[in-house]
Amino acid sequence: MLLAVDIGNTQTSLGAFEGEQLLFHWRIETRSSRTADEYASLLFPLFAQRGLSGESWKGIALCSVVPSVDGQFMDFCRRYLGQDPVRIHSALPLGFSMNLATPHEVGADRLVNVAYAIRKLPLPCIVVDFGTATTFDFISEDLVYQGGAIVPGLWMGAEGLGGKTAKLPVIDLAFPASVIGKSTVECIQSGLLYGYCALIDGMLSRIESECGKPCHVALTGGLSSLFAGRLEHECQILPDLTLEGIRILYQEVAGQDFAMRPFAAEPIH
Repeated sequence: MLLAVDIGNTQTSLGAFEGEQLLFHWRIETRSSRTADEYASLLFPLFAQRGLSGESWKGIALCSVVPSVDGQFMDFCRRYLGQDPVRIHSALPLGFSMNLATPHEVGADRLVNVAYAIRKLPLPCIVVDFGTATTFDFISEDLVYQGGAIVPGLWMGAEGLGGKTAKLPVIDLAFPASVIGKSTVECIQSGLLYGYCALIDGMLSRIESECGKPCHVALTGGLSSLFAGRLEHECQILPDLTLEGIRILYQEVAGQDFAMRPFAAEPIH
């Protein structure tokens, strides 16, 4: 069984794969201060609830955008699971080329999203990933990752309003019944969520205009399901796209010797 791990700025997602099937999925808070022993005390009970143990894992694949977390998680894998993860980075054979000025700066999460789109989705394609930041990634028909855009995430906007103003509360992310809010909470919800719909549709239209043709659109990330049926563009909701991309890349590169050296194989810039 494969343990696929996506360490994001706010949450860490873990998926248990048997072959190509995602059997179990967990989310925990990402914390730089968490030690290897704390990972064990947190994750082993979650594994046990599904009948899994430290010996269940035949491989581990790690996708991270939080370098300060990586060392302790790697230590957990070595000490408690008995193996080094394969770490996703731009030097691996990803299966696509990149038309980018600084490909080494691209987050590993965006790389696995593109890897999934190349193999599983109609092209040209735009992948929108709702995380701490929301990312737009455009892949052309010739299997080239052309770049994209990054905007502040929804939670960042909600927490910013609540934390930077004297009287505005931090609200739940739920669509109000009307765009015209009747209370302070509804006004914030409307501005954030309906405003975000306009942002997403606007960015998608601009990318399509620039590439000159309609694109397949896939939404992923923890908040992607919020926008089902809310956008003017037709979109495919794939909440587990990133974990699936990690699985695909692991299965393609795990047998290559250099890929098994998770830190030595990563370029230093």
